Amino acid sequence: MRVFLLKYFIQTTGLDFDFDIYIHRSLVISNLFRILEYNKKYKTMAKSQQTETKLCKQCNTTKPIEKFGIRNTGRVQGWCSSCRGKQANLSTKKADKDGVIYTITNPLGETYTGQTNMIPKYRWMMHKSAWQAKPGQYPLLHKSFDTWGFDAHIFSVVEELGGICKIELREVESNMITALKKNGKSLNVNN
Repeated sequence: MRVFLLKYFIQTTGLDFDFDIYIHRSLVISNLFRILEYNKKYKTMAKSQQTETKLCKQCNTTKPIEKFGIRNTGRVQGWCSSCRGKQANLSTKKADKDGVIYTITNPLGETYTGQTNMIPKYRWMMHKSAWQAKPGQYPLLHKSFDTWGFDAHIFSVVEELGGICKIELREVESNMITALKKNGKSLNVNN
């Protein structure tokens, strides 16, 4: 049996060695079993990595598991990496809440324009907490808060848009910011 295993080992690995060199044949046999188990395990691992696929929920195509991200919980995500990139542009569904365009105006008449699906008063308080906790998140607006004080600014709702998607809401906000930037009265960094 041992001779057969040694011959099998030599044939499968392609090694060339002399039997007389190895005095402790039991050591050779135990190493042989270890190597055979390792090869068997390695081949099954390689097979499982090659054949492991997942169906993308968005594009309905089967892709290798490497194309999917891993969630914080350790589970594989449902969308492949290419569909996750498109995810932000797919929000064309109508919003459950009404969209709101609002402005924050300082005593000089300089205006920050924003959009939200939240209750406007809650969004106004979020601006205050962002100013206190993360100064510089909205640099021009926060500089104005520093100069004039938070209470000197006026928060007002410009337009309430019912059942609008986020993309359309961003377009309306962007148009208003562009108009204010032409006058030089905008506190927005980007539009």
